[in-house]
Amino acid sequence: MEKAEVLKNFFAPVFSGNLSFHISQAPEPQGREWGKEVPPSVRKDKVRDHVRKVNIHRSMGSDEMHPRVTIELTAVVAKLLCIIFDKSWQSGEVCSDWKKGNIMPIFKKGNTKDPRNYQRVSLTSMLSKIVEQIVLDAMSRHMSDREVIRDS
Repeated sequence: MEKAEVLKNFFAPVFSGNLSFHISQAPEPQGREWGKEVPPSVRKDKVRDHVRKVNIHRSMGSDEMHPRVTIELTAVVAKLLCIIFDKSWQSGEVCSDWKKGNIMPIFKKGNTKDPRNYQRVSLTSMLSKIVEQIVLDAMSRHMSDREVIRDS
């Protein structure tokens, strides 16, 4: 209990909730109507591909579901996940449970009594990681197709 209290006191200032965000003042793109594009839909095969890539040896996230369970049930739940991910994508809203994470101190090296020798790791929901990868793929494909980022 004493060690947990020391780690809590050491890590607490990082998670104080006093975050400041920098809002970009980038000009609107000229000659394109970006707002009229239809967001891509989430396909079942993409969900299956991303679920299969999950490392079964990873720790459970905040949803307390072991990765192996989701992987073994992929054929059963892929369509349901596809619907959930697609609704999230279309509405721009994310399930509140996917925003949660369990912060765990992982020992690095040195004296185990020194809290500076621990690294903070956030264990988030596996489903949130999958949807992040799907969104990342869609954004990368969008930028590549429209040559938003040059090779140089």
